[in-house]
Amino acid sequence: MEGYRQIPYAVVDGVPTFKDSDLKKIYQKVELQQLRVTLFNDGSINSEADFIQMVKAPGTLFWVVIDQDSNPVCVWWLNRLTKTHAWAHFTLFKEVWGTGITDVIGKEAMQICFDTLGFKVIMGMIPASNAFGLRYLERVGLKHVGVVEGLLYSEKLGEPVDGVILKISKGDL
Repeated sequence: MEGYRQIPYAVVDGVPTFKDSDLKKIYQKVELQQLRVTLFNDGSINSEADFIQMVKAPGTLFWVVIDQDSNPVCVWWLNRLTKTHAWAHFTLFKEVWGTGITDVIGKEAMQICFDTLGFKVIMGMIPASNAFGLRYLERVGLKHVGVVEGLLYSEKLGEPVDGVILKISKGDL
């Protein structure tokens, strides 16, 4: 993935890979590009403080993908970690939409999940109405497990919406 790097949030000897001010800028970019309602469709993250707390929460593994100028172009994270699987969350910033690099970013993220972190399966949930997100996840290699009626809460609609559950195993890449 020439020109792009995937950097995990980590604290080594008390020094974080991303300062709170960096995380605030990432959240501001999510807001500026009007991605918050799609990314946090349940309304659980509504502020910079909420976002920083989520990134640093025990059981969350968070990555930032940066371009050659150190600008964030994607954030993704895992949570609900078990010994065999985790749940993945992605957002790609608009400057990389349609560039072809998005699929490479997603596939490399899945490779990290399997080869570096040792998970056997990565799961995802997405509103059934998010056609763009579903097509992206399919291109990355995730397979539909099924649609569950009323699975997800939509802050925007103020009611439950149907959700698609997806999964990927190392052999699917």
